[in-house]
Amino acid sequence: MRRIYKKIGSLTLFLVSLIWVSVEVNPSNVNGSTSASSVTEQKLSLSHESEKSYNIRRTVEELRSTNAATDWLNPPWPQELEDAFWKRAYGYFQKFDSFYQVETNNDREKRTYAELMATVIAGNDRSRAMALLQAEDEQGATDHAHTEGIDYYWCFTLKQQIRKYFLFGDWLTPTYRQRMWRGAKIWTESDPLPRFELIHALDSPDLIVRPHVAQMLRELTGRNFGQDQAKWLDWWQPWSDRPWQKQEEKERKLNTRPHPLHGRGKGGIGVKEEWGPDVRGSWVDGRNTPNLRAMRDTSVYLMAEETGNEMTRLIYKDKLRHFVWQLYQVGMGEWDSENYLPHTLTPFLNLYDFAKDPDVRLLAKAALDWLVMSGALKYYHGGFGGPTLRDFGGASHVFGSSASHPLYLYFGDSPLPDPNPRYDDIHTVTSTYRPPLALVGLAHKNFPRPVELWNTKPHFDSWKPGNDEAPVFYETLYFGRHFYLGSVVNTGKPGGVPFKLLAENSNRGVDYFLANGSTQFHRYISGVQMSQNRNLLIWLQPNVAKPVFFQIPETVTPEFEQNIWFFPFEQTYIAVRPINLNQPVVVNLTQLPCNKRCSKYYQESVLSSNPRNKSTPYVGFALEVGEKNDYGDLETFKQAVQSKGQLDLSRLSQGQIKLIGSSDRTLDMTYNKAALPVVRRDGVPRRWDQQWAVYSGANPQTESPVKLGWKDGTLTVKAGGYFFEQTVKRDGRVLTIKK
Repeated sequence: MRRIYKKIGSLTLFLVSLIWVSVEVNPSNVNGSTSASSVTEQKLSLSHESEKSYNIRRTVEELRSTNAATDWLNPPWPQELEDAFWKRAYGYFQKFDSFYQVETNNDREKRTYAELMATVIAGNDRSRAMALLQAEDEQGATDHAHTEGIDYYWCFTLKQQIRKYFLFGDWLTPTYRQRMWRGAKIWTESDPLPRFELIHALDSPDLIVRPHVAQMLRELTGRNFGQDQAKWLDWWQPWSDRPWQKQEEKERKLNTRPHPLHGRGKGGIGVKEEWGPDVRGSWVDGRNTPNLRAMRDTSVYLMAEETGNEMTRLIYKDKLRHFVWQLYQVGMGEWDSENYLPHTLTPFLNLYDFAKDPDVRLLAKAALDWLVMSGALKYYHGGFGGPTLRDFGGASHVFGSSASHPLYLYFGDSPLPDPNPRYDDIHTVTSTYRPPLALVGLAHKNFPRPVELWNTKPHFDSWKPGNDEAPVFYETLYFGRHFYLGSVVNTGKPGGVPFKLLAENSNRGVDYFLANGSTQFHRYISGVQMSQNRNLLIWLQPNVAKPVFFQIPETVTPEFEQNIWFFPFEQTYIAVRPINLNQPVVVNLTQLPCNKRCSKYYQESVLSSNPRNKSTPYVGFALEVGEKNDYGDLETFKQAVQSKGQLDLSRLSQGQIKLIGSSDRTLDMTYNKAALPVVRRDGVPRRWDQQWAVYSGANPQTESPVKLGWKDGTLTVKAGGYFFEQTVKRDGRVLTIKK
């Protein structure tokens, strides 16, 4: 049956490649229908560029039809959407069509392999690019000698090796391809990274895995609890509660499969940034952030499957089952990361395209659907909003986020083309995966607005025992007609950019309004607490006698009246009421020690506001957002805020504040050093202990575009006129409903 699908898919894709739509699809009019005249009348012209784009598309489709799965697990996109995707994809290939260099030291292949694969497809000298893809590794005779000189160690390299091997396999020299196969056979002969987390596989639905894993755990730990998972989890719990370096150091010293050259490595608690096998002493990169786990586990699985190492394949199948199941239980530990969302997405594209086991392909699809959903919710006209976790700077402008690049390829919806496509999107543009149409509607914000969502995020290491018992972060998102505002509070765990506002801009997509205790707006600010009621927000922190900084577009000129700061955006108006802050002044960015990232914000202004009274214990601001649709013009908005709004600071010394908005909505907040802030919205207390849903509408009477209950397992998306529902069970079953 799969062979028939591949033949049909190949023919369909080839016919599609004969047609080219010259304009983007209107994102608000995606209904799944295709006009016959719009398809047949817009033929591909024979200009040099369009001929090249045709050849690129045909090459990718031929590679996929030969080497990847082409049976769609999500329905094929309508012709218009598919053609618009390829038009955007051509912009990617234009950037990477002439990269003829390779770096193989440590994990530097993560960039150069991706660039070379693009050049193989789009460049003028395919044989030269292919030769570089097969160049000898710099550590081939040392660190990787036991795997035929092939680098199967570094996680960032692994995801590129996988696409190189499977997608371009027929174009590799037979000798090199055999070396890759033999190296992978040796690499996956047994688990290349036996660790305590094998305990999760003791309830594997693959019954032959359980006794094998129990034996591995006995050899690893010296303990013998048989297949009693509860006892093993009790034993693991104290280790998982310790700092990650201490647990990893223990696992390193117990490693039952040490590196052939470096043994168990030199190790040490203070080696944070030294990840090579000489230090870590393993057969594969052991870093355990969710994105790195995804790269490692998908790659080991695929190579074990390819080389027939069945027990390793089953062990890693269970690892992948657990990862995807947890997404549908509690969400992503590395949630909505500006940097790392695409690094988690790409390895699952590999799994989707190249896994032979149909159940594993369904798991890959479920992972991709979830990950793309989380990105689609925060993608906005080429920008990527917040709150977010693990933003390393440079992301708070259009196409500044790494996540915005693959999301743009899928969704478009930007007045500007991507000016700087991301190297790693070789996976996106060559994969057969397409998101469900409901996710297209979600990215285009094609759902009833205004609407408010209350979402939660789990512990970063949610896979460790006990770390999935309760949420750690509580997020509020409010989507107006032309903006969205997000904030997050947490239960004491550091991390996350706690506040962002994105407002539509017809010329560049979106404008950003940010606040932080530093000009490094991506940094986590210790001690900040917030509360939000739709378009109202209070931002408060202890007074440490340092300024608060704001980022606004340079095209916005603030107006200061009656101790209220007004910021007129194109379709959106912002009123800021300072809390123990002086009127802000513009900062000269060239004088800031903010490194090269500042150069990315040449279209932005930074304002600085110092505390007004050093003895007052708190500083911050209260914010209200209005829209031109509701007020008509700025003056009307200003009058409403000044005449109807109010900020009560009479109990500020106790950390209590009350904001009344121009539409009579209220927001009360009490700063709480011990835990989450005490919040009342329109007089009603916000009950954090009763609001654990991963995604949920704040108002039960209002339709939420995304729903996923805490440990519920069923994701629902309703947007763009489409309905999508998907459930993932612990045993790996994936149940999907689409309308």
